[in-house]
Amino acid sequence: MVHALTDKTAKAKILYIQTVISGARMFVELVYDKRNVEGLEGASEIILAELTKRVHQIFPDAEVRVKPMQGNALNSDASKSDREKLNRMLEEMFEESDIWLVED
Repeated sequence: MVHALTDKTAKAKILYIQTVISGARMFVELVYDKRNVEGLEGASEIILAELTKRVHQIFPDAEVRVKPMQGNALNSDASKSDREKLNRMLEEMFEESDIWLVED
């Protein structure tokens, strides 16, 4: 039994070391329907800037990306509880889009 515990502990330490060495960070990717922002110059950059600002308030080290497609989705390697936080943040972000999703 002690041997199994040692093996599990060693595996956990190895995984932790690999994560630290590889610099693994949480990623958050917003896939948005580009048809919804047609005609808005620089929409992708505007959305990325706002998303990055809001995600980094919750998860400062997260890698943030946006991807214009023909559908909406939130992709992340976050845990279930962290995904819930991200979904709430995203809802608020788009409820307030009339404030930040504008051309300068």
